[in-house]
Amino acid sequence: MRFKHGNVKEKEEEEEDDTNPLKYVPKSHPVHKIMRRFLNKVKMSALHAWLSWHSSHMHTKQRIIDQYVTCCSCVKPKRSPYLRNQLRCWLFKPSERKLELISSGMTSRDVQAIFCALAGAGSGLNADRAVNIVQICDEFGDCSLESVDLSSNDIGADGTRALVDVLGNTNYFRLQSVRRVPSVSTATNTSGCITYLNLSRNNLGPSSSKHLKRMLSNPQCSIKTLFLAGNNFGDSGCAAVILGLTEQESVQHIDLSNNCASTAAGHALGAMLPTNGTLTRLDLNFNSLRGAGARSACLGLGKNKTLETLMMPWNGLGDEDTIESLARALLTCGIKVLDISENRIRLKGASILASVLELGTPLEQLSLDGNKIGQIGSRAILAAVQTAASLRDDDDDGEFTTLVSTNNCGANLVDKNAFDPGETAGTYELDLRESYSRTVLIKLIRTMLQGKGNFSGIRIGERMLNYSLILDGGMQGNIATNDSLEMSDWCIATSRGHKLPVSEDEDETGQRVPLDGVWAKILNKKVEALSLVVKFSYASLRKRASEADALPIKSYILLYDGLSASTSNAAHCHDLIDTVMGPDMFVTIDQARRLFDCINDSKDLRFLELGTVREHFLCKCFHKLVESNRQKELLTWCSEAERKALEKQLGEVSFKFTPNNPTGFHKLDLSDNSQREIATRLTEIRNEFEPRMLQLKKFYSSGSRFDSIQTYLQACQPIQS
Repeated sequence: MRFKHGNVKEKEEEEEDDTNPLKYVPKSHPVHKIMRRFLNKVKMSALHAWLSWHSSHMHTKQRIIDQYVTCCSCVKPKRSPYLRNQLRCWLFKPSERKLELISSGMTSRDVQAIFCALAGAGSGLNADRAVNIVQICDEFGDCSLESVDLSSNDIGADGTRALVDVLGNTNYFRLQSVRRVPSVSTATNTSGCITYLNLSRNNLGPSSSKHLKRMLSNPQCSIKTLFLAGNNFGDSGCAAVILGLTEQESVQHIDLSNNCASTAAGHALGAMLPTNGTLTRLDLNFNSLRGAGARSACLGLGKNKTLETLMMPWNGLGDEDTIESLARALLTCGIKVLDISENRIRLKGASILASVLELGTPLEQLSLDGNKIGQIGSRAILAAVQTAASLRDDDDDGEFTTLVSTNNCGANLVDKNAFDPGETAGTYELDLRESYSRTVLIKLIRTMLQGKGNFSGIRIGERMLNYSLILDGGMQGNIATNDSLEMSDWCIATSRGHKLPVSEDEDETGQRVPLDGVWAKILNKKVEALSLVVKFSYASLRKRASEADALPIKSYILLYDGLSASTSNAAHCHDLIDTVMGPDMFVTIDQARRLFDCINDSKDLRFLELGTVREHFLCKCFHKLVESNRQKELLTWCSEAERKALEKQLGEVSFKFTPNNPTGFHKLDLSDNSQREIATRLTEIRNEFEPRMLQLKKFYSSGSRFDSIQTYLQACQPIQS
């Protein structure tokens, strides 16, 4: 009995012990019996320690809420009840690492109240007794704040200042939270600092830019993603924020869209990009970056090695000089994704861009949507991307290395007076002061090196000049095969031995030196008295198509995917066919059959209106077959109604012309597309047989052979009517 009495006494003493967690649970509660049965003294002591730690933890968090209430009584915020509930939800969710107050109607006073409470410093708070969020994180190991999203509010410049002060003064940029739980091994949480900040659409205004610049210039800043879109910073405000990134070492993505950035911001970009080594994405949508500011930004872009994504739609970049600066930058920077949609780029700008793309760039995605570059511009971009892909030895999978988007680019618009790389023959008058004229000239040179064209009668003003290629030793053969000639490799040679370059050079600071100044220095003339207008004729030497001229696999895949896609409509298919199948593009009968079948076999409702697409495709193929003797075979693929429509569209002349026996008298209307194709085929046939004709003429031009051939030539004279 004594043993039993002593045991009961010992248990009563155990229940009165301060370290016994059973005192928190009524004896009548089922949990009390379970704990008494299964937990020994050591385990109950550990449980008591955890309960004590948890109680202190919750009490400290509640003090943050109380501090917010105190700050509200002094600051008088607008949304205090709602924000108190949001703050409570975030504080008491240990796994929540982001504070989202999107579209909460917050003003600068709300921001001051909530962030002063988090910092433990503000009006009405006792600095000695107040706690801050950093202390909670250090002591208890949670409440780590990695993401702050305050978008679509109205915090203004005062709210920005309060936010920046809290983030900087509380050392939240470099916080490493450590979870300290009694009797539990310490585990370090490596993600305890703010890396994401969204202040978009908050009406921050120009005056808040100085606070943001101060934050970005802080060496302790840990923010990696910063969204500031739609804050009406103005040109000077954007420039200040951009300059804050000059020596920045953490920000990888910044969004300054819709902030009225213009000339000053462009110059700031030009100064920041060469020195910044962390930025990988830059969003500048819906601004006014153009002219001198845009050119300065492009100059800095060319010296940057980390930026991979550049979004610049709706900026008005369209002038030729700006596009040339951007094109030059693409050759030296590491941009992989470029969006320049809706930038008023026209055919000339597209041609300048294409002349650089075909040299090979790191670009993987290019968006030109909404720029009215027309059919010729779209075709030039496509051909340039294809040329660049063919130069890469590691690209043998049939895919384009650069994905190009040209939606709503006016692919149905054809400028009859514009330069078409597919039809180069003609008379030219180019002013080499213009970027576009220099681009046209270098394209003609590349065509000449491929043996498909030749210059004649080149003049500057009224003086006839020679032209020559100035190349490094042994490079001409390689250039002729890989089509990688740059403008700097070519010059115009005068009769006095002067070598006049056709491309603008750069000075020591990286600024372009105008071409007229270079020519004036070489010729020892005044710039005002100097003419840079070059006149010449250019003849096409293209010959009849062979298997090597058939539709490349990359263009074939693009055309096949476009025609068979469920989202393609009739207008898109027409534009795609016209863009891919340019004047210098041909198809084999097998390629034509597979492409036609991908249209014909589709059962989608969209193809109820695409009978015209089949007609248009066959009309394109009729004069572009490599096997020119199988033209009429195309007519057997379509229905009777489509065949009649096709015959009407091609015209009677197309069926009378036989490419394998083209002799005869031809009267062609070159304004008609089909008859123009016939004229082109005749020129190609003549170019193919001209060397043989010259050889025979030389053979029969002397001796007895000359007398014998004269008899036959006289017999072949046409009858005079």
